[in-house]
Amino acid sequence: MSTTTGPAAATDLVVAWLERGVLVVGVLGLLVCTGLVVVGRRRRSALAQDGLVSAAWVLGGLALAAGAAALVGVVAG
Repeated sequence: MSTTTGPAAATDLVVAWLERGVLVVGVLGLLVCTGLVVVGRRRRSALAQDGLVSAAWVLGGLALAAGAAALVGVVAG
């Protein structure tokens, strides 16, 4: 737990909540992509391909969010 007060503490709290929120949404996105691959493998190959492409976008978004959170931590910290 951080012992900072004032605006720095508020910034830390907001960044922590956003970090966790992005992680939860990213995991849900990967689960949806997995479902697309599973359904597409049995019925439509284009759906499976869309699932794999979408998984790459989700992982890219998670990497971008992690970098942004680290940058905000350095600048605000």
